[in-house]
Amino acid sequence: MGPKVEIAIGGRRAEGTLEKISLEQLRLDLTNVRFKHREKELPEVEVERYIWEEEDAKTLYKQIKTSGGLMEPPVVLRTSDEQFLVKEGNRRIVCLRKLSKEAHDGKLTKEGYKYPKDHFDTVQCIVLPTDLSQKDVDSLIGTRHVSGPKEWATLNRAWHIYDMYNRDNMDFDEIRQILGFGKGTVIRMVKAFQKTMEYGKKHPEDKYWFRKFTYFDELYKKPDLRDWTEQDPLNLDAFIEWVAAGKFNDVRDVRILPEILGDPDSAKIFRSPEGGIVEARNVLSRKDPTITSQTFATVKKTIEALRTIPRSEFIQTSHDNSRVKLLKELSLEVESLLEDISRIKVEPSTNNEESRA
Repeated sequence: MGPKVEIAIGGRRAEGTLEKISLEQLRLDLTNVRFKHREKELPEVEVERYIWEEEDAKTLYKQIKTSGGLMEPPVVLRTSDEQFLVKEGNRRIVCLRKLSKEAHDGKLTKEGYKYPKDHFDTVQCIVLPTDLSQKDVDSLIGTRHVSGPKEWATLNRAWHIYDMYNRDNMDFDEIRQILGFGKGTVIRMVKAFQKTMEYGKKHPEDKYWFRKFTYFDELYKKPDLRDWTEQDPLNLDAFIEWVAAGKFNDVRDVRILPEILGDPDSAKIFRSPEGGIVEARNVLSRKDPTITSQTFATVKKTIEALRTIPRSEFIQTSHDNSRVKLLKELSLEVESLLEDISRIKVEPSTNNEESRA
């Protein structure tokens, strides 16, 4: 038994131990959030291959090879006298297995490294107390990978938060306190992931249903869209079908949905069987150029800024010639631009008259 080490878990302290463990005794976590989208549990050899294929694994492998070891010990659970389950640090263990094999095969020596063959065969780990509940383990993993320094991708973080809420029966406030997130963020992630799962059940033909999480997350980010989903359950059903039909080219397209649905003509195009976000945006842009033009989006913001200028700014401007000069320059630029546009409008008709003469 190694030295004691204190671990913060869900707002309380627990004691683990720091122990050197053989790589052969460490088992990868087959229930890791990376693999939850799989229809059935993967064998460990497949899990190891999957992790190794990640770009981050290659980067970590190079770091460990150069430094000669880990900067931070993996966190494991003892499952028997001779076996430990890796709860945090699966990628590190995969890299160590790779390096251990290369050391024994003599590859590292050929590359100029002077590590002995057994250099990577053991690893110092934090062994968790055996009396921890699933809720305790999820809280620990959450603080490290959901809100901690080693954040997972957004989908994996949301999936873990969903498990904390659904499997561990933790309420939003408890999750918020453990992870240090705002309550609204926790609620959004749980709701968005619930709807992603609903999408997956309705469309089993989509083998990558879990990747659609970003669409539902975007849906719940915007207050007006969130309100729209709550006004009528059919609205959410419609959104699910729009995602399935590929009406959005990109997750960012969801952001323009309120404007699309707020205009009868663009909404009609978008809702039609052959219509999508591109066609609807084109219809809308003919009425509102800010939809497709960054230049006119800036113009609109400028107009809004001038219309809502604070009284203090207004009064200060009346006594500040540099501000008045800037406004005059803006006015002159607008007048000049309008004159140029007018000439362009006139010239084609003039040319047409000359061609008919």
